[in-house]
Amino acid sequence: MDRQYALDANVLISSNRIVLVDKVRDEIYRNEDQLSQWLKTAEASFIIKDSEDKDILPNYSKIIASVQSTYYNL
Repeated sequence: MDRQYALDANVLISSNRIVLVDKVRDEIYRNEDQLSQWLKTAEASFIIKDSEDKDILPNYSKIIASVQSTYYNL
């Protein structure tokens, strides 16, 4: 089974399958920087999920909490 990841703008994940929440994508696009330029060329490689999807926010919150507890407490 393929793993899918939600990607916050502050987290870099190397994977074959990356899920990006539309609000995060939009936040990245608001900046005209290297990250936004890269995402524009690589967006086809991402699975873009609608933040209005009822399953997104509860799971996204769990992922962010896990990342914060793992990486910010080092």
